[in-house]
Amino acid sequence: MASSSDTANAVRGFVPPQNDDERRLMRRVEELCRVAVNRGIPRYTGFLSDREQSLAQAACNKAGCSCIRFWGGFDAAERRVLCIEPPDAWQEEPLAYLQCTAYGDKLPTHRDYLGAILGLGLERSCVGDLLADPEREDTFYAVILADKQEFVNAELTGAGHCTVHTACIDALPARLAESPDPQARSVRLVSVSVSEKGSQSATYLEWAEGDPPAR
Repeated sequence: MASSSDTANAVRGFVPPQNDDERRLMRRVEELCRVAVNRGIPRYTGFLSDREQSLAQAACNKAGCSCIRFWGGFDAAERRVLCIEPPDAWQEEPLAYLQCTAYGDKLPTHRDYLGAILGLGLERSCVGDLLADPEREDTFYAVILADKQEFVNAELTGAGHCTVHTACIDALPARLAESPDPQARSVRLVSVSVSEKGSQSATYLEWAEGDPPAR
């Protein structure tokens, strides 16, 4: 008997799961769909790459679950959380935002910030897009899981060769969220390639402890 992930609804252009990690992701999403619908409560994943989002969408299709959305903090986000929100269920805000301001001569890059955040012991699925502010070269913005905001705000004190001051903010600046410039867009694309370069397999909140920043 074929597994549920192997018999996911066919979608034009969809590539079926290629390994155990991808099959496990799809099974987990189907389970979340069942729990959300049967109990009438919202369920959320961690941040997913483009490939993981495709697998998650197929798993939702297989489970017959349509009360879903993918949200990364702004419309053009690359890394997104799957939100399964049944009708009439309360909705939680799964994401939060940090403003990071660097002090020093050699300002941190996207890779520096990603490495510094993961170096705090967080998994890659806890971190969404990292955006450079095109109007302030010393400033980056991080989209992270809401339950990690206070921890990162308290613990992130440096990136690269610079001291970093962080602040919790309610939303991204409108200039980034509504009309991202090419530089910010390129940073998000780097985020996707970096997250996938270190491993060809998809994961679901199960990145190995101590997994180093992708290079």
